[in-house]
Amino acid sequence: MIVALARGDYPLSPGQVIEVLTGGGDEMARTIVVKWRLARVLVALVIGLALGAAGALTQSIARNGLASPDILGISMGSSAAAVAVIVLGGSTVTVMGINVGVPAAALLGGLSTAAVIYLLALKNGVDTFRLVLIGIGVNACLGAVITWLLIIAELNRAEQAAVWMTGSLNGRGFEHLYPLAGVVSICFVVVAWAAFDLKALHLGRDISVALGVRVDLSQTILLLAAIAMTSATVAAAGPIGFVAFVAPQLARLMTKSPTPPVIAGAVTGAFILITADVVTSTVLPWTLPVGVATSAIGGPFLLGLIVAANKKITV
Repeated sequence: MIVALARGDYPLSPGQVIEVLTGGGDEMARTIVVKWRLARVLVALVIGLALGAAGALTQSIARNGLASPDILGISMGSSAAAVAVIVLGGSTVTVMGINVGVPAAALLGGLSTAAVIYLLALKNGVDTFRLVLIGIGVNACLGAVITWLLIIAELNRAEQAAVWMTGSLNGRGFEHLYPLAGVVSICFVVVAWAAFDLKALHLGRDISVALGVRVDLSQTILLLAAIAMTSATVAAAGPIGFVAFVAPQLARLMTKSPTPPVIAGAVTGAFILITADVVTSTVLPWTLPVGVATSAIGGPFLLGLIVAANKKITV
């Protein structure tokens, strides 16, 4: 965060940034840090925390390293709803007399997509392998819907939607931070309240029931928390791919945990996203949306995970 606040068109030293954050510094440094850069870095921090935690929750509940919100189609559901609003109304559309903006549409789209995937996977309980396959199929269908919306859209709205779809932190301010932080804070409280149930769920359904855990209720609450966090991040900055997938797995490897750790996954997600933002906005000779960098990291990581899993199966 200190490096992100220091780098830019007007570079500062880490010492100057720390001085401003502790209440000192000259007026120019305070303006650069507080007014120009702080909101963007905080938005990146909260989005990274939310995506890392959401990925750890979905992977833990499904007991499958591929079950992250972006691969399961939840992020794509939020994106499809938001793109529909942009294409059809610009910033809002009216549904049954109610004005729905891009953030609300993203949240509703994510929740609706998750409900569809859950219902399709529900057959004598939720089979995790079936859940992942259905999620991948729904993800592909929603991608086709987004492509169709971009084709029929007016040129300026299609351009606006295409830019939003890359996942970018450009122009993000405190007006984006406050609602995002509110949703994520509530979800973290819910996850902390259900922490014991989450640990029990790692042991399987039968043992969880024996320990007195209401499995279906706990899974639903934790999944809703993960979906709400994912949808809130899409509403704030567009779909930022692969952070929810990569962060919990990296955290698991670093902490040598048998399951994806939620807190370590959240911190790792924040580190990945802030680092990617620094690289795309200041290190490279051209400015890129942060979603481009995270996808470039996540794609090879996904292939590596699939290859490693295949070796375990075939040995």
